[in-house]
Amino acid sequence: MSSPVDLSFAIGLPPHQAVDYFRSKGYAISWNWYDTWQEAHAHAFTVAKAARADILTEIRRAVDKALNEGLTFEQFRKELEPRLKAMGWWGKQWLGDQSGQATAVQLGSVSRLKTIYRTNMQSAYMAGRWKDQVDNASDRPYLQYVAVLDSRTRPQHAALNGKVFPINDPFWDSFYPPLAFNCRCRVRSLNSRNLQDRSLTLSSTDPRPGVSSGGTLSKEDRLVSKTTGLMEEVTVYTDPATGKKIAPDPGWNYNPGKAKWQPDWSKYDSDIAAAVKKDLGKKAPLKSVFIPDNLEKEVGKDVLPDSFWDRMERKVPFVKGRDSRSFYRPASDTVHLGFRSTRSGFVKEWTTIHEYAHAFFEKNVLKTPELLSKFNKVWDTAVSELGALDKSVREKLLPGNYFQHRREMLDSLNLKAPETDAHKMYLSFSDTVCSLSSGKYGDGHTKSYWRKSADNPRHEFHSHTLELYFRGNPFLEKMLPQTAKAMRTYGKEVFGD
Repeated sequence: MSSPVDLSFAIGLPPHQAVDYFRSKGYAISWNWYDTWQEAHAHAFTVAKAARADILTEIRRAVDKALNEGLTFEQFRKELEPRLKAMGWWGKQWLGDQSGQATAVQLGSVSRLKTIYRTNMQSAYMAGRWKDQVDNASDRPYLQYVAVLDSRTRPQHAALNGKVFPINDPFWDSFYPPLAFNCRCRVRSLNSRNLQDRSLTLSSTDPRPGVSSGGTLSKEDRLVSKTTGLMEEVTVYTDPATGKKIAPDPGWNYNPGKAKWQPDWSKYDSDIAAAVKKDLGKKAPLKSVFIPDNLEKEVGKDVLPDSFWDRMERKVPFVKGRDSRSFYRPASDTVHLGFRSTRSGFVKEWTTIHEYAHAFFEKNVLKTPELLSKFNKVWDTAVSELGALDKSVREKLLPGNYFQHRREMLDSLNLKAPETDAHKMYLSFSDTVCSLSSGKYGDGHTKSYWRKSADNPRHEFHSHTLELYFRGNPFLEKMLPQTAKAMRTYGKEVFGD
């Protein structure tokens, strides 16, 4: 059993970079979140309505600890909530704002703590990720926007999924994630070979020879506060293919990793300044990462977060197959991936997640009662939901109706994904149903495969669970929403939010 997951690993970068970024922030007392605007958020740690330095310091200390020690949200909340209650910063209260007017405001709450936790973790991660990508720009000079394609993804963020720009394109000055509160988008580094192998188009918002026009950037005023009518200028991206205008949410129109800042110590109380200076001198220890080197070269380091590899405890070797077959071989503890039949980067990533999820199930889940119990709850939810489907719906899932049902689903979802990628996602959904019914419904593995071992159905279901958690699956989300929710809960509990 591995040690508790380091949250900074769970969101995918060497911990010291995220911690360094977070600790480089000073403090800013603000009444509304937008009082500390855009780049200032990269410069100063602020929590709206935290109008006392001791409260702000307490929250900052807790976030710092969560990032440095890899605390889950529940651990973060359990430690911070009673402290804030004892300090009187909890629930709804009547307070005077900066103009002296009494206002009913929401101070501390579980939902606010969750926003504070997620926002700071994601911003710190992306700032450190940017530094890592800039340092590696000579080998991987292009960046691809990656959105999680599920029912919770904002349409504007989904519209940016897959777009590739040079790392020095002005696009990344305003559209480097996160683009909003609770944004889960990320960015992948690529080289010329990756573009060719994955049939990707390199574009630019800054006209340059030999590069396709990737749209235009402009400035527009957007509403920040309905209460005050405050408007602020943000960057707007116009997609050349659709003509749609896309903008970050107000307050997120900046790249946190590009902000170069040192506190003006004269603006802060001496005790706060001393605390920040002390923090800036600290470093968090690095941890080893267990992604095989040849796999990283084949699909990139971002195919799975470091929290996944960290829980594997040691490397599971990757063997490049000679044909299109992919599988995990327990006897040799190796993952074999056959990529010769596809040029789709998405399919390569999906297959990698699927097969390494088999390894995780064999090595971790089956041998750890706590993990197995969590997984069995997901399985039971799925079996129950499939059985509760209307008979007419289940008939559409019979093996002979595969292509007809896939077409109906594609039409109803109006997916923008390439045909090969959509097919892979539907096949995953169909094989999920197949595993739950041992081949009676769905299409995928043969009935003889399901009968071969009592563990096979759960093995496959677990792999499809991690596919959905790490990449999303609109087909499964639509047909089995309770199952999809249970899968996401399992992923969060095992690998972090």
